[in-house]
Amino acid sequence: MKKFPQNPSTLLAAALGLAAFLGLAPIAPADDIAAKPYKILATTQIPAVGGIDYVTADSVNRRVYVACGNAVSVFDLDTYKLAGTLAKASGHGVAIDPENHTGLVAGNPATFFNTKTLEAIKTVPAPGADGYIFDAPTHHFFILSHRSPNLLVVDSKDGSIVGKVDAIGPNGANAAVEQGATDGEGHLYFDVFFSRCVAAEGAARPLVSSSVQSMAKSSPPCLWPAAATVQPSILAPWRPLVRTATAR
Repeated sequence: MKKFPQNPSTLLAAALGLAAFLGLAPIAPADDIAAKPYKILATTQIPAVGGIDYVTADSVNRRVYVACGNAVSVFDLDTYKLAGTLAKASGHGVAIDPENHTGLVAGNPATFFNTKTLEAIKTVPAPGADGYIFDAPTHHFFILSHRSPNLLVVDSKDGSIVGKVDAIGPNGANAAVEQGATDGEGHLYFDVFFSRCVAAEGAARPLVSSSVQSMAKSSPPCLWPAAATVQPSILAPWRPLVRTATAR
């Protein structure tokens, strides 16, 4: 996703306010939530200068990570005060492993760091890096890219590269992968920019299986397994498809 230079305090205020309201603060009954409008709960100033893309909350260790310019600002999730800064780490956002106390800044290079000390451990080449995912069951970070490899898989325990998918576009083409999500049960789902597509693949064993239901309403969307040996399938709107591809 393109980073737009904005007023940093305004952006973080919205992020913190909505985050707290939607689940990082005590949860009110559904009827009470529905009756109350969204509102900004607090504002704070980001010390770095530059654009902001994604924000990540670590609800276990009570921290919020904001990549801005060439640094990552870390805020206390309860007080919204600055808790520390990871310097010389440029990127779109930060993936966090709460259990191993590690993080990965989705930039090129990607910075693997210790979340307790906020010290960089190593850097990983990640051309075209944009979005990111942390898959807790596998302890894998996924960097999503606009260039090959479209998916870069990094071990969240030691920062080593454990796999990659060069291209997940139609017919094995390179794709611009913006953001994704994990279901925590071995499947990842990715937003493929400009392609009107949703791609899915196995998380525990990449390139093993793919399944997803299209959510596009306009022109026929497409779904394809990540394995280059399997051709994409063109689907009618809202028609589900499940296919399986075997890794080489």
